[in-house]
Amino acid sequence: MQTRALDDYLKQVEMYLPPWNAQEIVLEIRSHVLDQPEGLAAERGVEVDEAIVREAPERLGSPKQLAAG
Repeated sequence: MQTRALDDYLKQVEMYLPPWNAQEIVLEIRSHVLDQPEGLAAERGVEVDEAIVREAPERLGSPKQLAAG
């Protein structure tokens, strides 16, 4: 499940990354973020929903912080 919020977050992250490998890094982050909602939902005993999908990138910090890491 993808959301507009995730796409917007990843676009912001990409702005802070070196252009020569930004797309590759963003794809890796996207994969990581999309794996998280299933784990969060399982921990809580609920189905994956938009709120959980939005929560996943929030746990990574601001786009600038993530790109700097």
